[in-house]
Amino acid sequence: MDAYRQLPAGSHARSYGDRETQQAYDFPLPLRYASADGTCFIEVFPTIEGTSDLLKPLNLKQAVRYLIHKCVEGGNPEGGIAEKLGQANRLSVFVQRFEPNVDCFNDEGKPPFNQQCLLDLSYMPVTDTEQVFGKKNTPNIDVALPVRFADSSAQCVIDVIIDGPPVRAIWYDIWGSGVMVVAMCARFGRSGVSSATAGESELAIRVMYNAAGTLLEAMT
Repeated sequence: MDAYRQLPAGSHARSYGDRETQQAYDFPLPLRYASADGTCFIEVFPTIEGTSDLLKPLNLKQAVRYLIHKCVEGGNPEGGIAEKLGQANRLSVFVQRFEPNVDCFNDEGKPPFNQQCLLDLSYMPVTDTEQVFGKKNTPNIDVALPVRFADSSAQCVIDVIIDGPPVRAIWYDIWGSGVMVVAMCARFGRSGVSSATAGESELAIRVMYNAAGTLLEAMT
């Protein structure tokens, strides 16, 4: 299982914690590993928001392997959840089947990504509060788009864009879509996009090669 193989190994306890606390953790949460075909993902999260814990990556892999065997391959093909992980029982992990809405493509006239361009999305917001997303300078919006996130080398970027009037959305869903685009497209040197339609608007997250003008191109 591709998502499972991405889980880090190790027998030493590492720190896992809610990224919204702005503390430094080895693994900011939530953390999601998605398969190359986007049909399954693994997500680690704090059982209670704002908390952290210590956990051996090896123990996490054991819990996930049990879920895959019992749930995904067993009586509940949709997935399953394991709770009370970590030294203080503050962590949980779930495995879930998924139907991705992702299109991968090669940008004409642009070089492919370096396959090491994995776009660490641990710095993206993941709040589950509904907000109003709209184009920059639109009145009464909470988030002005486009918004860009780049990898450390700035070789590839991820843009959150909108076409149409403002829409209500939550960052957690946008982040989840970004994880899927990276897993299915950017990991293999390709650009990609995932979008959702709400009324007359289309809200999209797009990974692409960082050449001059790409943010403007993403808006067209």
